[in-house]
Amino acid sequence: TSSDEMDGHMMSYFFYYEFAADEEEKILICDHVKKIIDQLIKTNYNLIDIDGTHTRWSVWSPDQLNHDPDWASEKSLNSLELLAYLKFAGHLTGDEKYEKEYRRLIDEEGYLENASHLNSKNPAWQIYFDHTMEGYLFPILLKYEKDPELHQFYSKLINEWMDNQPAGENLINNLTYALATGKKVNLRQTIEFLKD
Repeated sequence: TSSDEMDGHMMSYFFYYEFAADEEEKILICDHVKKIIDQLIKTNYNLIDIDGTHTRWSVWSPDQLNHDPDWASEKSLNSLELLAYLKFAGHLTGDEKYEKEYRRLIDEEGYLENASHLNSKNPAWQIYFDHTMEGYLFPILLKYEKDPELHQFYSKLINEWMDNQPAGENLINNLTYALATGKKVNLRQTIEFLKD
């Protein structure tokens, strides 16, 4: 189990919750996401395996991201991931503890500063799939963030993210950008891909 997998799950829960779920299903999604995030909080933001250590790629802890050079390549993306997860859990549950943790990671652990380097990472650390996963998170953050300054930060970050992509290259990135921002991009390529 990896941060990649967690991104895919959270994106799926978000889309299903927002666009398909009935009221009973929304309760199920809320309960499920709450269990995941409560467990992450309990384990200092690492997904712990049966051997008592974190799985190979499920690390969001400030201890590793901010203080372990082995995690430098994951610092910006994993910081953004955790902020999105907490924002989503806070919206679903209405429980202030998730917002408090979200703000603590921003104010005390520098997670927003970490995320600000998302589009300017060392080129040796650029992985194409990471670029797509980054797109999974923006709809969550831009939909639920009510603080104008933070919303503006995420808006700037997603615009830089889209500007770094060749036009029309990735359908899901085009669509998540459009959903998150309300702006149509690479429309011809996206429509032609869907027709094909």
